[in-house]
Amino acid sequence: MEPFSFALRLTASTKLSRPGMASRYAFVHDEQALGCPPDVADQVASICTTSAAMAGNYYKLRIRIDADAQIGDNWAQVH
Repeated sequence: MEPFSFALRLTASTKLSRPGMASRYAFVHDEQALGCPPDVADQVASICTTSAAMAGNYYKLRIRIDADAQIGDNWAQVH
């Protein structure tokens, strides 16, 4: 496992650990597919995008790490 991926997963997993908040369906290359109740979707998206930047800062990368999140009812709506 690459250290950056580990830091991103650890940071996001810690914040999303509230029971029922979110479930990870897939983590492929640089993309995650998560599921959560609609009322926390914006919060989950914010946690994920913030966690990517935090992981980049943790490793003192010279480039800024940006992430984005889309919210939809299914995989097709966010691609």
